[in-house]
Formats: sequence, C-alpha cells, structure tokens
Amino acid sequence: LIIKEAKDKIAKLTKQETDLRKEMKTKNDDLTKIKRETRSLAEQVKSLTEQAKNYQNQVARKSDKASLMQDEYITKLKTLEDQIASQNQDVNSKSLIIKEAKDKIAKLTKQ
Repeated sequence: LIIKEAKDKIAKLTKQETDLRKEMKTKNDDLTKIKRETRSLAEQVKSLTEQAKNYQNQVARKSDKASLMQDEYITKLKTLEDQIASQNQDVNSKSLIIKEAKDKIAKLTKQ
C-alpha cells in the first residue's frame, strides 16, 4: 500500500513536472515571440525616426530656400519701386519742362 501511494505520488509529481515544463516552454516561446516583435518595432521606430529627421531637414532646407527667395523678391521689388520712382521723377520733370515750354509759346504767341 505504501509503495502504491508512493508510486501514485511520483506519477502525480511527474505529471505536474511535465505540465510545468509544457507551461514553461509555452511561456518561453511567448517571450521569444515578444522579443522578436519588440526588435521589429524598435527597427520600425528607428526607421520612422530617420524618416522624420530627413523630412525635418527637407523642411528646413525648403524654408531656408523660401526665405532666400523672399529676400530676393523683396530686393527686386524695392529695385523696381526705386526705378518707378525715378521714372516718375523723370516724367514729372519732363512734364514741367513741357508746361514751361507751352507757357513760353503761349506768351510768345500773345506778343
């Protein structure tokens, strides 16, 4: 009877050990899967971070270029405004000369 009870306990403990080994293997497999997924996600994050840096650099370069173009256009606009002002002065000056000439012609014509 004692031997039978001992055999039953050994069988029970052996089954428990087998069940625990199966559970441990399942958990190790799950852990391996999680590690693999974590590595994959880390690579994705690294890739996305690199892409974000590239986009930031592109935006910075385009912003710099836009700023330079804006400065260039402002300079060109100022030059055009100066040219227009100068031409307006020339026109006004010539208009004054023409008016004075007309006035002189009118005076001479009256005489």
